[in-house]
Amino acid sequence: RHLTCTAGPVPPLAVDTEAKRFTPDASAFTLYIVRQRWADAIHRVDISVNDRQVGTVPESFIRARLRPGAHRLVVDWEGRRTELSVQGAAGELRFVELVGTSLAWGSRFEWAAGDAASARTRAAQCRLVADLALT
Repeated sequence: RHLTCTAGPVPPLAVDTEAKRFTPDASAFTLYIVRQRWADAIHRVDISVNDRQVGTVPESFIRARLRPGAHRLVVDWEGRRTELSVQGAAGELRFVELVGTSLAWGSRFEWAAGDAASARTRAAQCRLVADLALT
């Protein structure tokens, strides 16, 4: 197993533990971005949430508390851009996944809106690498 580091500091373990309670914020749309799949590459991958860049590593997640409404997620990897639009209301909690695949001829990343129960289980096994408040 290879270890991949984030570009900067990650939230303290107490914040990681609190985020794993998966409690929605009554005044914000809470979005969890999860990166934990069996074929994920070892790369640090930067994504953007409403044009704010954030780094991900394998077996990590991001919690973003956002203004209610529409939001844009983007991943650029090896010249390929993948975007996802998500919409949510105050008090709503949703999960999206950044799915990475690494094969002999290259790696790719794409967005997946899987089922919440599976994504929650995967997030609980990961480390929080960013806690965003973009309200």
